[in-house]
Amino acid sequence: MSLEKINAPIEGCIDLGTDCYKICLETIQYCVEKGGKHADASHLTLLQNCKTVCQSMTELMITGSEFSQELCGICADVCIRCAESCEAISASDSQMKKCAEICRKCSESCLSMINHKTHSSSKGTVQEKRAH
Repeated sequence: MSLEKINAPIEGCIDLGTDCYKICLETIQYCVEKGGKHADASHLTLLQNCKTVCQSMTELMITGSEFSQELCGICADVCIRCAESCEAISASDSQMKKCAEICRKCSESCLSMINHKTHSSSKGTVQEKRAH
């Protein structure tokens, strides 16, 4: 298998994890400012959890950590729950829709990493592979 085929799914997951981290951060601020049901403590906590797990997952993947695959499973679960929470808050709110969409994409990507056998067995970090 070529290096490009091995790296593409991993790099895609890193990119989606970064996007999810950013949208959750933006959405936390948006929800606090909006108030009402948007600022419900359980919703804000879920957004915070999603932001944190996405950041951790991308960091572990970038460094080639042996734990990144397990964290991908947790990340997939948290992202789905965050998407569902955003949709429950408001299906018509553009910020909530955008956050839910990116969270779902990140979850799908993480689930694909769980089944990506070369991910857990590949040697070296993504940074080292990019240098080749």
